[in-house]
Amino acid sequence: MFKNNKNRKSVSRRKHASRVWSLTISRRSRPSELNPQIHYESIAREELLICTCRDHPLSRFARENPASPYPKLELGLLKNEQIIMMRPQQRTRQIMDGILRREGLSFENVLYTGNLPAIMELVALGYGVSFVHESHLRHRAGERPIDCYSFGEPRTVSEFDAASRKCSYISRYTQDFIEIVRRQVAGAES
Repeated sequence: MFKNNKNRKSVSRRKHASRVWSLTISRRSRPSELNPQIHYESIAREELLICTCRDHPLSRFARENPASPYPKLELGLLKNEQIIMMRPQQRTRQIMDGILRREGLSFENVLYTGNLPAIMELVALGYGVSFVHESHLRHRAGERPIDCYSFGEPRTVSEFDAASRKCSYISRYTQDFIEIVRRQVAGAES
């Protein structure tokens, strides 16, 4: 069947590659055009929040938000603040870039880093404000308190999804992995 080992290896790599890409777990902002060849399983919905140090002066502008357990701040209030943002290739940053574009907002004073624990610690120390998904707060290691605020109408929520090709086999260990992620994002005990 195979004339040489090179063809055999090529077929083996193609089979292996199709298995590697059978599942993706990711966060998305609002459902845009979804690929009809992909099955999306919602793992969780979580709020994207504005985070500040405890008792930041912006807190006086917060108002109750019945759609969220967090008080609400308007994004425009952040225009004179030091903003700490994730790097452009990180999903939270991509979501925020889309939101800021839609709102017509840009910030002049921005610090970029890819280190989420560092972002939360800098926020806690009062070096700036940032945007963090709710699940990241549950796994925060820092001891200094931070305040979190809802934004958007009525709030800003991201979907956390598992995506696989329609009609593809999802192994038991993959299903277990999805369930572990679901519990971690939801904050449930494992």
